[in-house]
Amino acid sequence: MNQNIDFSNVDEQSVKGRQLANENHASLIKYGFLDWVSPNLYFGEFEENELLPPLREWSWLNDWKANKEQALEKYGEYLVVGSGPDDEPIVLKPNKAPIYLISNTLELKLINSSYEKAVLTASTFMDMIDKAIELDSDSVQNRTIPENLIEDFISNLNNIESNENNSMWVQWANERCKTYNKAKQAGTR
Repeated sequence: MNQNIDFSNVDEQSVKGRQLANENHASLIKYGFLDWVSPNLYFGEFEENELLPPLREWSWLNDWKANKEQALEKYGEYLVVGSGPDDEPIVLKPNKAPIYLISNTLELKLINSSYEKAVLTASTFMDMIDKAIELDSDSVQNRTIPENLIEDFISNLNNIESNENNSMWVQWANERCKTYNKAKQAGTR
């Protein structure tokens, strides 16, 4: 597990009675909530004692730049487990294992097939970020992560989730190397 990832403990009583798939329940107790992780993902409590609220009760709903009325109609009962890079909710369908991001266009985008796999993927993503920063402290900010680190991340992701080359994680990783690829093509790297 990446040493830069922090977790918030989850008391079993706090998730008791929530509509969680058994494997997600067990993973939350085992690991706890991921705190903030790259690429600007947040998991856990939103306000004091607001843990896994249904989307319709999510206190950060007003920060989200989407049609809230339509979102609540489609996803109001989904449990909010986190928040994405643009304040999008990260959700679980009641009693189902997959974890999704609801895009601003109200598309469900698969993040991982379970919470445990999200934890493992976040750790692998942070490994890539750490290696990039070792090479160049500004690489993440300047979007200059070398392609070989992206390729290593994708390979590790495929060990966690089979056939996930089109996942949100791969998209997020590739967004962090665009400038590097352009500079490489122009011959300046």
